Amino acid sequence: MLLVLTACGSTRAAAGAPPREPDGAESAAAAGVQMIDPRRGEERGVAILEVTLRNVTSAHASVRCAPEWYDARGALLEPASAWQTVELAAGAERRVRFAPTPSAARSWRLRFRP
Repeated sequence: MLLVLTACGSTRAAAGAPPREPDGAESAAAAGVQMIDPRRGEERGVAILEVTLRNVTSAHASVRCAPEWYDARGALLEPASAWQTVELAAGAERRVRFAPTPSAARSWRLRFRP
């Protein structure tokens, strides 16, 4: 099962439209995590993406996550490949960093696998 966490998206589908990927809120709920304070920046000359993941359940959560990168037109630059495993106790938070980020990337989605 592959879950997607995005910064924005619509939760409404047109009648008769093909199935769509879940938006960020749906993915976060399905994974039992909430994304807090996403930040893109640079550290020591390397472009980075950092996000805080919070376990919003009352049970231990173990998820794998990786970003997908998109250019200014919304075309996929790089599929999710830098998978990280995140272990979170009930209610716990953890800051996760992905580096380097592609220089042409203008947006991203965080994908999850349980």
